[in-house]
Amino acid sequence: MGETHGLSAYLAYTYLDAQFTKEFFIPINDNIYKVSPGTKIPGVYKHTLFGELAWQHQPSGFSTAIEARGLSDTHVSFSPYKIDQPIEKTDGYVIASWRAGFNQNLGKWKLKEYLRVENLFDKEYVGSIRIGDSFGNYYEAAPTRNWLLGLNASYQF
Repeated sequence: MGETHGLSAYLAYTYLDAQFTKEFFIPINDNIYKVSPGTKIPGVYKHTLFGELAWQHQPSGFSTAIEARGLSDTHVSFSPYKIDQPIEKTDGYVIASWRAGFNQNLGKWKLKEYLRVENLFDKEYVGSIRIGDSFGNYYEAAPTRNWLLGLNASYQF
């Protein structure tokens, strides 16, 4: 294998076409509604993507990486009974994050300092959903830009 100069890359993609294959009935507010075959399963993302580009400088113990995560839109309810209303769904999104850190061995001590910044561009997006919430409160906001600073120390006896 050729020289990588401390660079590495990772890419993962998932395609999932999740839908009900059989008809079934659900009770909603004292009524019974039919869910037909082919109805999308709420809360399942059809497309997911994760990518990372990392660099490590072995002599100093420094490493850094930039990563991106993307999810397609998804339905949040069955809505089989809302003929005159669009099916509720979330928008898709892509966010980026960055991390950096040092690893050192000082005698019997192992130290690791790190910094991570999530949602670099402060994107507003739906962080989680509540499937079929009876009151229509499907959406929960994701955190804005946030960061984590840490130190890990261990001693070998």
